[in-house]
Amino acid sequence: MLPRCEEEVGESTGAADMGALVVRALDLSNVGNILLVEDVDPVRLFAARALHNKGYGVIEVKNGDIALEALRDAQNPIDLIISDVVMAQRDGPTLIREVSGTHPDMKVIFISGCAKDDFL
Repeated sequence: MLPRCEEEVGESTGAADMGALVVRALDLSNVGNILLVEDVDPVRLFAARALHNKGYGVIEVKNGDIALEALRDAQNPIDLIISDVVMAQRDGPTLIREVSGTHPDMKVIFISGCAKDDFL
């Protein structure tokens, strides 16, 4: 499970903050395994490289069909799925609806260069 990305530190005393909660960002590098689903090779390779450079374990796949196989066959637990929205064989929202049946608490980030207005 990926940890929260923010930690509560205390209340601010600044008048401009009006008692707002002070938050400190945590470094989440080297934490978790990600299933990256992207059908455009250069986009997938760039994203995978960026995630690897931050220390994440990354499984790269080209489509939703392969993603389901990879999730089923993964040797380590998958903490997050990053999926393109629009793909030819099985789009991202369809993939995640299927995944939610066996992994109801799976965390998901959708990415896309051309998302439909109502994809969920």
